[in-house]
Amino acid sequence: MSKDNKTLLTHDQVLEETLKKARYQDADVEENRKAWETTKTLIPKEFDKLNSSEKCYFCIHEPKGETAAYANVILAHEEPLSLKRGLLGLGKKNVRSRIGSLIPAYIATCKRCKRVLRMIELIKWIVTVGISLITFAVLSLLIGNGIIEESRLIMPYAIALAGVILGYVLGKISSTVYSKEKSKEVHLNVFDLDILKEMKKGGWFLLQDDKASTSLNFAKSQGDFGRIFEK
Repeated sequence: MSKDNKTLLTHDQVLEETLKKARYQDADVEENRKAWETTKTLIPKEFDKLNSSEKCYFCIHEPKGETAAYANVILAHEEPLSLKRGLLGLGKKNVRSRIGSLIPAYIATCKRCKRVLRMIELIKWIVTVGISLITFAVLSLLIGNGIIEESRLIMPYAIALAGVILGYVLGKISSTVYSKEKSKEVHLNVFDLDILKEMKKGGWFLLQDDKASTSLNFAKSQGDFGRIFEK
């Protein structure tokens, strides 16, 4: 598994090392430090528990599975105030940016929940590709047996397109049905987790669309961002 959370540097330490290596101007260093201090005030003290737990956060029922990986998602907040240039990037920085803070959340996940969360996204494409391949196979058979004349180009293309569309629709339906069934056992949206639910109330949001089921990446370690708070 990954290195223990106790051995992780704090992000303050990671930030200092990064700023030294980048050789920023003193004014830029101070600006980054102040911005990070503001961001820290927006993060609950319990945040570090997400990646230090030995038990899965996505399991709904007890007993919860052992941590085997970390689901990764990027959280954003409009504070601290950040200005950007207007249309076409011209003029002074006088337009408020939608994003003032960005932090990664690494969430303890067991093998079963990881498999379920991945399958929700995969099943849609598995069904889409499967139906499409079946359509192309049947179409080739019909053309080969002379039932459909290949010279009539519109019909084969129309059937092929219909097959792809049908596959996509059935894939979406399959994913929805699977999600509904698994939602009884697994938290599918990161904002269903108590810690992140409170953060959402405090103005945190996802960079991607906040769908019923959150699209997640998975890692074997807690990443290099570091702990938010001292032990």
